[in-house]
Amino acid sequence: MVYLLRERFKANKFNDERMTDAVNFVVDNYKGWDKLPSIGDFVSFDRTVKIFTYNELLTISKDYSAQQRGEFLNSFERIIFYDQDRWAKKEDVARYNLTKWVKKWKELRQDMIIIWNA
Repeated sequence: MVYLLRERFKANKFNDERMTDAVNFVVDNYKGWDKLPSIGDFVSFDRTVKIFTYNELLTISKDYSAQQRGEFLNSFERIIFYDQDRWAKKEDVARYNLTKWVKKWKELRQDMIIIWNA
């Protein structure tokens, strides 16, 4: 069974982290107390999150009214993704403990100086 599970992970393009997450999820949440988990229980685990640039969010919401656009944009939170700022749904940020985007004080201070001198 381990060989087959490994082959299914490869076929479904699981990396090490995703594979570990799938195994941990099945161990923590498996409901079939009287039987072993199936390969499908592991392979069906998916923890992907859709992320967007700010421009993508604006494009998606271009036809919304001002109020709808505000509500739509407020449902997203800024996160760090490969050292770039991106946007994800607030519930995904909380559920998967994504790294929130925090501007460093030095960068914030520099931005304030630029605005002040403009």
